Amino acid sequence: MVGGYASNGHPQEALELFFAMQTEGMTPECYTVAGALSACTRFGALDLGRRAAGMVHWDEVLDNPVLGTALIDMYAKCGSTAEAWTVFQQMRKRDIIIWNAMILGLGMTGHEKIAFALVGQMEKSGMTPNDNTFIGLLCSCTHTGLVKDGRRYFHNMTQSYRISSRIEHYGCMVDLLSRAGLLEEAHRLIQDMPMQANAVIWGALLGGCKIHRDAGLAEHAWKQLIPLEPWNSGDEGKGG
Repeated sequence: MVGGYASNGHPQEALELFFAMQTEGMTPECYTVAGALSACTRFGALDLGRRAAGMVHWDEVLDNPVLGTALIDMYAKCGSTAEAWTVFQQMRKRDIIIWNAMILGLGMTGHEKIAFALVGQMEKSGMTPNDNTFIGLLCSCTHTGLVKDGRRYFHNMTQSYRISSRIEHYGCMVDLLSRAGLLEEAHRLIQDMPMQANAVIWGALLGGCKIHRDAGLAEHAWKQLIPLEPWNSGDEGKGG
């Protein structure tokens, strides 16, 4: 129940159940704690996350990639990158998911150079980057405005690593280009996508149009967004 609530967008219910377990004298096992950590991540509740993590033995964390990933993700997204890094360094079992969680956590908190270097370390350890690794890298570029690096990673992903671009990769690139004011390039990328653009992608372009005051393209993006999010149409897209 805790995991189900946490993974389906009901973090409050997940945490209420999790802490209710304690009042009934039940000790949560690792997957329950991982669900609670996920709920804390959604809330940005760092102190609650620390409390949840304290309910399992540290050795169990270091031997369990599921628990380690949840803890790294929680620390990084709640603003404690140093604690996330400590967990990552001490993990005894590092699978690709652990590496990706740390790369994404670093990238989202402005530590893009360390995130980029970590990919090199991952490859030296014998692991090949996957599609989620590149989401972490592209998110790093988006958060720091590194357009050239973003273009390079996006190109290398498909050409060097033979990884097919998912809609999330396109979303990162459209967001990166739109924020940088490269609105026509972002729009061309949307038009060239092999799948239908979703509300996130059109919303990213619309956000860039507002920042850089392109009323014409903003109206176009807004019209594409209306059928995808009719409850959010209003008149916010007008005016650029």
